[in-house]
Amino acid sequence: MDALYSCYQSYSKMASSCTYYFVVAKRGKSYSINIQFELAQFIHLTGISDHLKDLPFVRNSPGDLRKWIEEGRLTMAELAKSSNFRKGEIDIAARISCLSRLDEFLRSDNFVIDYLDRHASGSRLKADWLIRGNIDGELCYLFLIAKSRKEVAKDRSSGHYVCRSIFPDRGIAYGQYGRTMTTLLKQRISTIGERTEILYRHHSCPADYLEP
Repeated sequence: MDALYSCYQSYSKMASSCTYYFVVAKRGKSYSINIQFELAQFIHLTGISDHLKDLPFVRNSPGDLRKWIEEGRLTMAELAKSSNFRKGEIDIAARISCLSRLDEFLRSDNFVIDYLDRHASGSRLKADWLIRGNIDGELCYLFLIAKSRKEVAKDRSSGHYVCRSIFPDRGIAYGQYGRTMTTLLKQRISTIGERTEILYRHHSCPADYLEP
């Protein structure tokens, strides 16, 4: 099966079947992070639209590109025709590999970092939170951005977020200057059957933090 098609199927399944819920804390203040998986973000997550601009079809809308992936008209072989496909830290194949294992990545041990003050590290990536973890021993980064800026503009204590970027480490230590949070709770919530799976709960996590 084509890796791009397989990745799209995996992400589509997450978008239609689950969300993740984190509660993290620092210096006595807690933050609730509700992660949703939107199909509208898929093309950006792969890096296709930002980094493969030398391919003419990239000028089409993300909706068109997703449709072509579904139909088998847009494949990894087409992406590989770009001179940037495996260029340095871009490495589109590696991004797609990470994205295809997103559910596994979020289930595993990871660290949540406050990334809002990204300018302190000189990063150009726009994100609110960074989740840092490993896939098969390789360090990977997942960046989250607020679904609605208005929702978190005044109070970040609770908000809905979508995945913005994901890729493996390529020599840039993202989050090294950010605040590493203490994870109090991590849950995977199935929207089919409304089943909640507790993946991690800190001994100090109050019962009222649990999502039903």
